[in-house]
Amino acid sequence: MIRRIVNYALQKAAEIEAELKRIGLWSSDPIPEDAYTYRGAFAMDTMSFEQWLQFVLLPSLREIAAENGRFPKATGFGQRAIIEFDGLDNGDRLIELLGELEAWVEAQP
Repeated sequence: MIRRIVNYALQKAAEIEAELKRIGLWSSDPIPEDAYTYRGAFAMDTMSFEQWLQFVLLPSLREIAAENGRFPKATGFGQRAIIEFDGLDNGDRLIELLGELEAWVEAQP
């Protein structure tokens, strides 16, 4: 059971990363250290949503999976993806992936 959870989390992280790269939202440059001092949801006060996905969500997801940890119950990133990427050329698959991940995370025991 735990192995299946870890595999799913890592698979979704890889799919989201690949999709961010495919549609040109992946940054090869790191963000400034002070961007990690955010206070708001999705770090909207210090970084863009796609930066939050790349530099906060994906590393956190991979870390939780590596440690067999617990995923948070309330995420909201699937809904935020709709707000951020609705109407973006080629954004539909990214919205779909984040919605799937959000539903899965919130369904975990």
